[in-house]
This record gives sequence, C-alpha cells and structure tokens, in this order.
Amino acid sequence: MIGYIDCFCGAAGDMLLAAFLDAGADLDWVRKQIEKIDLAEPVSIETTEVNRGGLRGLQLQIDGAEQTAARSHSEIARLLDGADLDGGVEQRARRILDRLIRAEAAVHGTDSEGVHLHEIAAADTIVDVVGTSAAVESLALEEIVVSPVATGVGTIDTAHGVVPNPSPVVVELMKGAPIYARDMRTEILTPTGAALISELASSFGALPPMAITRSGYGAGTKELEIPNLIRVIVGEPIADRDESTESLVLEANIDDMNPEIYSYVSERLFAAGADDVWIIPGIGKAGRPLQVLSVLSPTHLGPQMREIMLTETSSLGVRARPVSKWMTDREWIEVKVEGLPVRVKIGRVNGKPINFAPEYLDCAQVATKTGTPLKEIFRLALTAATARQATDAGRPGSGLEGPTPNPS
Repeated sequence: MIGYIDCFCGAAGDMLLAAFLDAGADLDWVRKQIEKIDLAEPVSIETTEVNRGGLRGLQLQIDGAEQTAARSHSEIARLLDGADLDGGVEQRARRILDRLIRAEAAVHGTDSEGVHLHEIAAADTIVDVVGTSAAVESLALEEIVVSPVATGVGTIDTAHGVVPNPSPVVVELMKGAPIYARDMRTEILTPTGAALISELASSFGALPPMAITRSGYGAGTKELEIPNLIRVIVGEPIADRDESTESLVLEANIDDMNPEIYSYVSERLFAAGADDVWIIPGIGKAGRPLQVLSVLSPTHLGPQMREIMLTETSSLGVRARPVSKWMTDREWIEVKVEGLPVRVKIGRVNGKPINFAPEYLDCAQVATKTGTPLKEIFRLALTAATARQATDAGRPGSGLEGPTPNPS
C-alpha cells in the first residue's frame, strides 16, 4: 500500500494521527500500543467527527495526559525501552523522537541531554508519535509521499518565548523538504508535525499514481480561513507502472578510521532516513586498503546524509550522484509461527509473487520467547506464507516457493 499526506494546512501530531485513523487504521490496536507506555497517568484516546470549513474530519482527544515540566532524552528512551511496543512501531517512534530531540539541540546549541524538552515532554506528544507510528504500521504502508507543506507567518509564542513562524525547530526539521507560507498569522506546522512528516516521507511531491482505496481527514482545534485539516490518501500503487523514484547515492572513501565506528555511523544514517547503507572494501592511493561507505537516500535528505558522513567519519569529502530506483509491488501478510504473529513481505512483478521475506524483528521475538532457533522460525514463517499465498490464489499445493530470506 502507498500513502499520500496532503499538508495544505500544515501538520500537527494530533491531526496526523486522526487522519490515519479516519483512513482506516485500527483504533483498538493503536490504543493497545499507546497503553503499553508507562506514563505517570493512564492515557486514553477518543475521536470526534467535526466540521472545518465545510468539510468533515476526525478530531483527536487525549484524556489523562499529564503535563510535566521536562523529560530528558534518556528518560524518553527508558519509556520506550519498557513499553514492549511492536518492533516496527518502536523503531519508527524512536526515529521520530530522536529527530525532534536533535533539532531542539541544534537550535539551542547544546547536546541531546542538555535540551529542555518542553515540546516532547508532554504525554500527548509522546502519544501522537507512538500512535501515528502504530497507525502507519496498521495500514501496512510501504511508501509515503508528502505534499509540499504549508506554514504560517509572523511570530508565535513558545516555551522559549516569542519566535518566528515557522519556529526555528520546524525550520531545522524541514531542511531539504519543500515548504511554503500561507498568509496566516498562526502556527499551522508544529515541531511534532514536522518531525512526523519528515521521518515518514519516502519522498515529497504530487499525488503519485495509485488506485485509491480510502482517505481520511484529521482536524485541528482552530477555525481558520481555510479548512483546518490534514488529508491522508491510501491506495494500491498502479500495477506494473514503469516509474522510478529519484534518489541519491552518496559515497566516501575512508582509509584511516577505527572500524568499530562504522556500525554507529550506519545507525545514524538509517535513523536520519537512509534507504540503505553499505560498505565495500577497495584499494586507494598508494595501494592502501580502504572502505567505500555508500548511502542510498531520498534526494531531499541529501544534506543530512552528507553532514552525518562528514562529521561522524574521518573522510574529508563526500561525492553524490543521482540514481533512479525501481521497486517491486509489495504487500504484507501475517502468519502464525509457534502460535505467535510474524509478518511476511511479499514482492510481486507483473502480479506474480517472486520474493517472500519474513520480518526479522518478528522472527527474533518469536525465537526469544519460544527458544526455537531463529533459522527455524524463518523457515516456518516462509513455509506458512507460501502456503497461504497458494491458498489465496486458489491453487493449494502449487509449490510456490521464495528464496531463502535475508535477515538483514
């Protein structure tokens, strides 16, 4: 499935979560993920249908959310560590919150632990991030395209005083993304909204070719000159479209860095939105062995990738080239292994399944809980998925087989 986020009136965390729920995300499952977070008080979410500028939409209410003075980066990490969230939800939520923390630190000229995290301290912000991460997982969105994002003008009041609109944190978060101003003297693009869309976006642009299956509208609290809504459109990619995604490959030759650092650099790049990171050994100047660090990135994230590569490695330069990327049509199914759920990704070409890939994190969780070897969990998940596919296709016993999945 593919999703499109239409930010014609900016973006806020509660509006985006409401839009995904309105577009069909499983509210009960989203609630269960949120309830796993050990906040000071129990938190519940409800939705109400409202009208904004003549259009209907869902408005989110968060009940029981405490308003704490501040939480540190490590305190927020501990909240997620103890929550036992679904693997995909936890990873996405961590990336979004880390992105927000880094932007706050950059704006205030301090490190992550030194930030007074007023924006992400409140429970409702954590709920927005975890809830939206869960909603995206529920809808099984493989790709999300985001429209150019509207912002307001003038100044706004924040916990740090009066600041320009859009706020400095929003500007930091939206580096490389297309934004434009509406003549509205109010905040319509919030830091949480900016962190969410900048992390969720596979790319920015116009509505991509898709067969629309559903849509949803998330409503803000203010009445504005235009409908105070954000729109989410969900659909199936147009089958077999001969269309590529424009990306960047950034590379750096490194011959003098402690090899223990590569793992950390890769984690930083993936957390910032890289599609892939790989390292190839080679021979450089004067016959010296080197490593070529390569990063595949959405074009709009090129500046962030370049900065990480230059600051976190010993390289003195980075080169980049545009590339076109073609991807198979993909879908997720869920199978049971040892009585526990495991998601399996299916890749298709011309409608025919060609690859079956059990989700590593799900398999690892089942292996840990049952004591069954991880390779056996992979085999059982693959067998269950191919059998399910054969049954769904009306050809039981057809012998559909995929290649051995790569856990990475």
